[in-house]
Amino acid sequence: MLVWTRNNLLIILLALSLVHCGRQEVAMPEIPTGEFLSGDLVFRRGRTIDSDAIAGVGGSRYDYSHVGVIVSQGDSLCVVHVEPMREGDERVKMVSLQEFFHPANAVKGCVTRCVVLSEQQRHIIEREAMTIVRRGVEFDHDYRLSDTTAMYCTELVDFLYRKVDISLTQQRYKVPLAQEDVLLPSSIMRDGALEEVWSYDLRPARHN
Repeated sequence: MLVWTRNNLLIILLALSLVHCGRQEVAMPEIPTGEFLSGDLVFRRGRTIDSDAIAGVGGSRYDYSHVGVIVSQGDSLCVVHVEPMREGDERVKMVSLQEFFHPANAVKGCVTRCVVLSEQQRHIIEREAMTIVRRGVEFDHDYRLSDTTAMYCTELVDFLYRKVDISLTQQRYKVPLAQEDVLLPSSIMRDGALEEVWSYDLRPARHN
């Protein structure tokens, strides 16, 4: 009886480990980078509790928790963004599209385009974004739009677009502990002159 119990316990543990591994190995859809341009905005829904709270404000259509901006680097496209980190570098950084949308970082994502953005304005946004990366601007834990010596993700995007005289949104939210009303990803998606270029969702389809 003892041997039987141990054997079954091992089988159950093995099955659970396989299920766990299967959940982690989520296939990332192919990213059609040839369809994107400098200045396009990238949104993602993260996997943390904080991400869920931020995304929940926007409702099911705008349930994203993070945003960055695409810039070109030679023959490739990258994302400039900033995020709080439990460990590691909290400065504005430049990463690949694959890293930004990696399943470890996001359960869904999209690329959007400001329909009124000119080619010249795209170059200005790209130049300003790279200047901020080189300056090593850090994440703004005080969430103050009035102070650009540090920035949070939506503040960075808002700042870059205001450099070309485009205001993506005026909507702000009061959140606990923040010194000022904050700008959320859903605000930009809802009020900005944006059109969706590409999107994906790794979550299981829901049935009514």
